[in-house]
Amino acid sequence: MRLKYISKILFVLVLLPLPAMAQNAATTGGQAASPIKPGETISLERCLEIGLRLNPAIAAARQAALVNENRVGEAKSAYYPQVSAQAGDFTASAGAPAASAFSAGRTNGVIGFSGTASLSQNVYDFGRTSSIVKGQQFLFQSSQEDLRDTRDSVILAVKQAYFGVLQAIHNLAVQQQAVTQFQQHLDQAQAFHSAGTVAKYDVTRAEVDLSNAKLALLNAGGAVKIAKIQLNNAMGLTNAPDYTIQDNLSISLTGPTLADALSTAYSQRADLQSLILREQSQEQAIRLAKSNFLPFITASAEYGYGGERFPLEHAWGAGAAITFPVFNGFITKYQARENTAALALLKQNEAALRQAVYLQVDQAWIQTDVARQSVDAANLALTQAKENLDVANGRYKYGVGNQIEVSDAMAAYVSASYSYNAALYNYKTAQAALERAMGLGGPK
Repeated sequence: MRLKYISKILFVLVLLPLPAMAQNAATTGGQAASPIKPGETISLERCLEIGLRLNPAIAAARQAALVNENRVGEAKSAYYPQVSAQAGDFTASAGAPAASAFSAGRTNGVIGFSGTASLSQNVYDFGRTSSIVKGQQFLFQSSQEDLRDTRDSVILAVKQAYFGVLQAIHNLAVQQQAVTQFQQHLDQAQAFHSAGTVAKYDVTRAEVDLSNAKLALLNAGGAVKIAKIQLNNAMGLTNAPDYTIQDNLSISLTGPTLADALSTAYSQRADLQSLILREQSQEQAIRLAKSNFLPFITASAEYGYGGERFPLEHAWGAGAAITFPVFNGFITKYQARENTAALALLKQNEAALRQAVYLQVDQAWIQTDVARQSVDAANLALTQAKENLDVANGRYKYGVGNQIEVSDAMAAYVSASYSYNAALYNYKTAQAALERAMGLGGPK
């Protein structure tokens, strides 16, 4: 009867959360709610905030840092006393060796009881524990730099995807303008043809131009959708609603010198700082290996009760010991050599990474400078293409131009617009890549 009553209680406790779970599943579709509201206009800063919060690569790097943080605590546990307790009964047989001070001298078949508490403390180990702790602390700091490096990579990916969406949106606007332009031109050609001032060829050519522009418009619309999918992926979103983004494809005429960029990179790059911290951890590993040539001192104490009947007898003991490593098959020597070689390897990796940092910063700085100049050149070409299109449209409107002239001018304008949008995108992404190469992608 009692078991049946308990079963009913458990059944009710299991069913209680189900309505809330069902309601949550209904509102979210079985997925976590999106941080973006439908129709919301979001800025680059908002996208970065979402990416830093939801991207799974950052979550993985954060867990890796947490693992190393707990290893620091594990290493520090050697500073504290180790306490254990044991309790149980025993059967003593005649002539059997005593298991403890409380089981000596028992007769065959006599059952007794014992309980013991013991404490041991590492008194001095010539730097073994401190080397382990310091080594783990450096590894924990290194994993934090790895986390920062991952954050910088996510920030760069979000920026590139964000500017990619803006480029696709700008290209879509160009194609929409081209469709409008060709539609107006078709209307003009049809009116001129009805009035007998142009041949049927002008109407047919205008229809072809309009059809091609509409096809390009469809492709441009698809490019916007794909660019948004890439941005969602960079932010770590899989169920984002439709939203718009703020347009900030502006450029800056100022930037760091190459010398300043390199100096900043050497002091701020997370991957370089992580490697330096691993070198410091390896130095502690060398000290630890060498300390195994030295003795260590421990202290211990024990207190307990035991006997055949209650009240039990009690006993205690305390002592200290010093342990000398005499011979361990040369393992300590080879461990010291191994860790020394590992440190030399890390230093060579640091030298190689510094060369890679120099190359990345130098390339990114040049690309940013070229991209900045390309924006000016593309803007001039766009201005000229727009003027040429206006002239062609005016000439055709007043009957002194021809259809081919208008089509060529419009194609040149669309191409110049695409080039200008690409120049803006290249500059913004080059600028973001330079910041990433300098180690300025995100907060430290």
